[in-house]
Amino acid sequence: MPDKITAEQQEVILHPDRTRIIGEFVFGDALTPSDLRQRLPDLAVATLYRHLALLTKSGVLAVHATHPKRGTSEKTYVIAVNVMFSANQLLKTRGRFMQVAAIAATALIRCFARYIERTSLAKRTVDPRMRFYPIYATDDEYRALAEQLEKILIDAAKFRPSSPTPRRRMFFLAAVPEFE
Repeated sequence: MPDKITAEQQEVILHPDRTRIIGEFVFGDALTPSDLRQRLPDLAVATLYRHLALLTKSGVLAVHATHPKRGTSEKTYVIAVNVMFSANQLLKTRGRFMQVAAIAATALIRCFARYIERTSLAKRTVDPRMRFYPIYATDDEYRALAEQLEKILIDAAKFRPSSPTPRRRMFFLAAVPEFE
């Protein structure tokens, strides 16, 4: 898997729907369009297939397998590149950095909106959480903390519970220096 994404791949990925699709693959899952429809039910089928075609054509996704399904064939996709943007890639223009921030903020808002729309707030058993934690740290302390948090979240995302009724929960973690 290539360590860096190309400028073309970056352009393809930096679309709100495609970013969400890629997010489903980042922990190594091989997924079919049916799997993605279950995970992203608000994405129209035609839109999903159009984005999958573009992500595959650009080399961001690869077809892992093809198997017959109801008289046709269904593809299983895997991530084909390391989808990690470096600050240097994003900071080439302020607009690019703000585009990534807008995609992240939009995803967070969509998650909260879906929760509010689909949950009886009077009968909820678990509240969503949103807190802000001002942390004072040196650059080295901050890097160490960020690495620890990322490891914890990656391990949690890989966990496959044995319970028949696990609920998916989206974690958004943002760390922004107030000033330099």
